[in-house]
Amino acid sequence: METTSEPSKRASLTLPDPCTNNSRTRKGHKKSRGGCFNCKRRKIKARRGSSAVSHVADIIQCQENHPSCHNCIRINVLCTYPPSHTSNSMQVPCSSSLESRTLQSTPTIFNASDMRLFHHFIIYAYPHLPLGNESVWPRDIASFSHSYDFLLHAMLSLSASHLTVTSNSPLKSSALAYRGLSIAGLNTALSSTPKCKAEADAILATCLILTAVTLYMGESVEEFFTMMRGISLILSQDWVSKYGTSFLNLNAGGQELVIRSRLKDFRLLPKHLVAEARNSVERLRGIATRGVERELCELQAEMVRLLSVSSLEAYLKFRQIQAMISGLPLAEFEAFIRPSNAVAQIIIAHYIALMALMAPIKSREWAGRNMGTPNRHTVFKLDGILDKVPGEMREFLYWPMKATGLIVGIPPYLKILNSAEEEGLFNGLQDESAWTKPYIV
Repeated sequence: METTSEPSKRASLTLPDPCTNNSRTRKGHKKSRGGCFNCKRRKIKARRGSSAVSHVADIIQCQENHPSCHNCIRINVLCTYPPSHTSNSMQVPCSSSLESRTLQSTPTIFNASDMRLFHHFIIYAYPHLPLGNESVWPRDIASFSHSYDFLLHAMLSLSASHLTVTSNSPLKSSALAYRGLSIAGLNTALSSTPKCKAEADAILATCLILTAVTLYMGESVEEFFTMMRGISLILSQDWVSKYGTSFLNLNAGGQELVIRSRLKDFRLLPKHLVAEARNSVERLRGIATRGVERELCELQAEMVRLLSVSSLEAYLKFRQIQAMISGLPLAEFEAFIRPSNAVAQIIIAHYIALMALMAPIKSREWAGRNMGTPNRHTVFKLDGILDKVPGEMREFLYWPMKATGLIVGIPPYLKILNSAEEEGLFNGLQDESAWTKPYIV
């Protein structure tokens, strides 16, 4: 039995338009409550903005000078201010990424479980991508989620998915229900052009969150590729450049700068695991002889070669593989993920296995946060792919099956590599002799 209730069926609520500032304008005033304690005790009014005694009236007002006002200097007493006092020269500027918004008078209905999931999102479960946005998610994106149900439902779905993976909490059905609500709302939002930056950010953030949900659920790598392709399409829209975005480092160059700083000291993966990957990918060249499949096979071969040279360069090549798949034209993309395309299915199986092999490297994407995979043998399941590949071609799936724990008696790569990382074998303090082969082939 689940510990959180399913999303309730509720009527559509009319939300305020965050693109329009409907707040009332208030008449300004010059009165200040920031005078020093001595002037307050002597009932001397505060006068903001005066830096010198230039008029007789000034001596009966607190000038709020720092470190001492003129009144305290004149009578030779210690001048102290309330802790909340902020002078004109020290005012904190508002973040340019936050737009002026009015909270809805009738908020969307949520129960206590929903609020716990929301809190879990802003503290623990916000996405790790794009890199370098650890403060943007809980600060900027969460701040306008109240105005976009599809964004809020996506956030709750990711929290439930994250708890399912990291703590074995039975929240999978809740995650799926919230994801369904989010996708339905997102499709409606995408039917028209966003009217402002907040709405554009909400759409992009929702796609990024739903992609992370797909990673946690681990049911379909094809769905993951579809979500990645959706992000690429959104980033290519005119309204993204028109409104700008709260996210940082969105272009490839910015992402590379972030990961270079995180992987600069990362050592190489164990040679025997890399050799197994290299041998399997090399065999693929005999069947991947044309089109997209051939290009992806060559990229995978180059990535595995780089694993023996530089973990950073191998990671960048892996991202290039993802970018190529998500950037395919629609017809080629659909042909590639088609279940009847056996060669493509085998390449996808190798992609999943390479994700398992790259787990210690990719963990640096999370900047020390819990990536949620220790409780699983792989991110995506291979069972569905096994059913799609003809019997005479299944020999090409041996290494992916081995890497993901589908070969009886052989531990999956994630278990091997997680143990190695816990022992400090990737921090540069151990030499190559520290590696021991975890099993006999």
